Amino acid sequence: CPDGIIYLEAFHELYTSAYDFLVAIAEPIARPEFVHTYKLTPYSLYAAVATNIDTASILKVLGRLSKTGVPPSVKLFVEDCTQRYGKVKLVLKQNKFLVESDHASVL
Repeated sequence: CPDGIIYLEAFHELYTSAYDFLVAIAEPIARPEFVHTYKLTPYSLYAAVATNIDTASILKVLGRLSKTGVPPSVKLFVEDCTQRYGKVKLVLKQNKFLVESDHASVL
């Protein structure tokens, strides 16, 4: 759906793998017996990136599991959210907090 809502059929043959993936990238809204509902949010995508799931992987798996294809607005939302996360790290070295990044433009 263009609004980031994802429906998962609990009776589908790929349910188990789709469920594991959706739990990692989206927030559950409702999980009744036959059709579960999830929503992509900035926070859920941040959590996905924090666990090393990259933008390309998210879009690839969503495309593979989708019956109708991933709408352009959802692709753009995923790209916008995930590409800005994880560019900077706060690290503790010798009792001092330091900001590190592989992206010089962010510093």
